[in-house]
Amino acid sequence: AKYRLSFFLRLADVRAVCSWCGVFAEYYDTWTWHYFPKASPPVGSFDWAYQESEFTVDKKGFRPGKRPWFHLMMNRVMGTAWFDDVWLEELSE
Repeated sequence: AKYRLSFFLRLADVRAVCSWCGVFAEYYDTWTWHYFPKASPPVGSFDWAYQESEFTVDKKGFRPGKRPWFHLMMNRVMGTAWFDDVWLEELSE
């Protein structure tokens, strides 16, 4: 199935300690990690910005004994982040 994850993101003085650190959503489908936004994670300060990404869950399904999950997270950063109006929707084919 194909899905769309969307949300609004606002940052205030977010500083990362490494090049791959920042603020993002992550999804684990029991096989693969998916990170959104797909470009480098945002840092710095900005007002509400719309974020959207589409992904497909593999037809092989979920691994037995494992659960899919989402995180809205700040990874190795200092500062403040807000997430709002988070939506996960299945897209028709």
